[in-house]
Amino acid sequence: MDIVDDFTNKKLTITSNIELDMHAYILKTISQSEKGFDMVSQQISFILSTEFAQNLELSLDIEVTDV
Repeated sequence: MDIVDDFTNKKLTITSNIELDMHAYILKTISQSEKGFDMVSQQISFILSTEFAQNLELSLDIEVTDV
């Protein structure tokens, strides 16, 4: 799976030896400013899931490259 970040011009490539479902969400924080309040994106969190198995042999490779 490839995820491209247009802000940093980076590409995150995640590969796995088994099929996974990926869910992502952006963590935002709220800070007080002269305008009132600002919401700022701080990070992206990923949750990987797969079917339940008694024995799980999981291998993940994560690569970050320039776009």
